[in-house]
Amino acid sequence: MKIGARTMAPTPTREDKFTFGLWTIGWNAQDPFGPATRGPVDAITALHKLSELGAYGMTFHDDDLFPFGCSDADRRAAIDALKKACDETGMVIPMITTNTFSHPVFK
Repeated sequence: MKIGARTMAPTPTREDKFTFGLWTIGWNAQDPFGPATRGPVDAITALHKLSELGAYGMTFHDDDLFPFGCSDADRRAAIDALKKACDETGMVIPMITTNTFSHPVFK
């Protein structure tokens, strides 16, 4: 980290390897008490914005990129679009995890 020009606070750099979970920036504000109050955040848009801010990478749940039950073609298109965005930005995906919180197969 570098010290900022105007403050003594450190300024994060890509070399610090900060990685953000898509769920932390794309949460749709849904809880057990009601439906979502925000629209979904597009993973590709989020990846580009994180890159602009100096992030190193992005992580996500499997269903953050494509919904359970989508077609093979839709799944492939989502994966290819994310790979292209990673290639364009230099961002990495160091981890993908499974949504074990809401899918019925895990209950």
